[in-house]
Amino acid sequence: MPASHDVPPAYACVVPDHVFHEIATTASGDPTGFIRKFGAWAARNVSRLWYGRTMEDLINLQWKMSGCPLSMQDIAHPLRTRQLREFARQPTYDWPNFLRTIQGGESIAYRMNGVKQLSMLCTRMAENWSKTYPGRALPTLEEQAKWIRRPDLIKPFINGPYAGRWRAEWTNSLAADPNRFALVRWTRFVGWYCMRRIAGETCNFENNFDDATYGLLASYTGHLGTNDHGLQRAAKAIFPGMRFPDQQGLIEISP
Repeated sequence: MPASHDVPPAYACVVPDHVFHEIATTASGDPTGFIRKFGAWAARNVSRLWYGRTMEDLINLQWKMSGCPLSMQDIAHPLRTRQLREFARQPTYDWPNFLRTIQGGESIAYRMNGVKQLSMLCTRMAENWSKTYPGRALPTLEEQAKWIRRPDLIKPFINGPYAGRWRAEWTNSLAADPNRFALVRWTRFVGWYCMRRIAGETCNFENNFDDATYGLLASYTGHLGTNDHGLQRAAKAIFPGMRFPDQQGLIEISP
């Protein structure tokens, strides 16, 4: 949204740290200008801002909760939300310095490692899946969505790369309630990008790590604010009820 507009009263906005990572590493614009715009917008909407948990946070939280379903409130990080709002309330807060702190910190390296690991995982899984994937490309979103939501496609992940984050007794819940688990929601996005590998779509693959995080958080809110058609396509396939409020539609909502 433009920096001069407010989030409508009926909405709140979950801001994951990947937003700042993307600003900090952008090659298509001025990072300082982008972060200043964010700061101006955040100052107008401070009471409606929530800092989103990372994928690791959500999976670890659910592990500690013995697999209990996560609520929409669980996706927000309380301490970082307070810090974000504190920064946004300061009229003279130095957002460019905040950005430089991110650029010089460990989180960017963590993100780049995540991008690398996701790419390697998708390549490996795509090689295995290509042996059983339908002989022709699935032409419609509905066919792709039906295939990627199959519970059995999750098992190679929870028995393989994510085995350390999965409890054996949870497996019995996969068929009846797979989306109960944050890890399953995440791996479904990973699976979607594995399917894209099979289809030969490898351009800008590094964006998928950020997109999977946005999609994971949005799966709990039911709303995803993005104009990225690739991300919209993935989120709609995995979570059919997902809504995509566009910028103009939000602006026109009455108080």
